[in-house]
Amino acid sequence: MPAPTIRPVPAVRRANAILHYLAEHGEPRGVSRIARDLQMLPSTCLHILRELASASFVNFMPTDKTWSLGPGVLTLARRFVDRDRFALLAQSHIDRIGQRHGVKATASVYDGHRSIVVVAVTAFDDDMQVQVRVGRRVPMLASSTGRCIAAFNDFPLEQLKQEFAATAWQTPLGFAKWRKQLPEVKAQGLAVDEGWYRKGMTLMSAPVCSPDGSARRFIGILGISAQIDGARRQAIGAALVQSARVLEQALSAE
Repeated sequence: MPAPTIRPVPAVRRANAILHYLAEHGEPRGVSRIARDLQMLPSTCLHILRELASASFVNFMPTDKTWSLGPGVLTLARRFVDRDRFALLAQSHIDRIGQRHGVKATASVYDGHRSIVVVAVTAFDDDMQVQVRVGRRVPMLASSTGRCIAAFNDFPLEQLKQEFAATAWQTPLGFAKWRKQLPEVKAQGLAVDEGWYRKGMTLMSAPVCSPDGSARRFIGILGISAQIDGARRQAIGAALVQSARVLEQALSAE
């Protein structure tokens, strides 16, 4: 699956960069700081911020002249979740898996470019300190979900190498070793990352395949490795695979 050819639109890319920057840092930032961190001209950054503010995507605080995300972003996110059938269907499955096994469970999608995007997270409170929120993005080959993306979709070898190199693995993992895992992932319909992407964390994912066998939707879990022994991992894996098959049937019936 070759990467799609995309004609750059600088203004849109800069607006996108500003929104993700404000989301990542949380606290309000001044235009000079935003422009410097994103390597933009301050005047360009200010024009884009004002345009985003007109649609309520960002807020301007005149008291200290800083900018932050606005309610327009939340409105879009809620509309997406309300209309995305996969997120709605997956919620009950990940809630059940998370509660039964004491892990944080998620539903995510491959955006077709270079990212995995979380679209649903377990609704109950757990004891884990790791925060995973709807809308979070990670590189397309990250963790166990990235293995599913590579195993169930047809990507050129060079693209896989480039995306793998762009992924920040906390425990060094060679490309050849990672790639050797893919046939087993495809055969089992399940991928496991034990401390490679995040030290001390076990991540497991199952693809929710389309009728043609490709996969852009996934459910998964993350938990503390020391708390997930062999039997527990097997039980979680079976639950993920079973729920993924149920979701496939429900989505194919649309």
